Amino acid sequence: MGGAQPLAVTMNDGICLIVDVDRARLERRRELRYLDRVAESRESALLQIEEARNSGEAVSIGYEGNAAEEFAQLYELGFRPMR
Repeated sequence: MGGAQPLAVTMNDGICLIVDVDRARLERRRELRYLDRVAESRESALLQIEEARNSGEAVSIGYEGNAAEEFAQLYELGFRPMR
């Protein structure tokens, strides 16, 4: 994934969840303002996403994890992308 995708999503009033194996990349995106927040865990990120959804806030949130493992876990938790 390119580093600017979280910004593109929020510019279009969306909510973006980013999973990256390298926390330094997440922090760099946040410093460059391509990413709004870095969460400490999946649970924290999902809570922040729910809060943003309820308030209508456009936001990008990332957390550190292995996407190959995290996407399966997110799916099992019922997380689904929306249009």
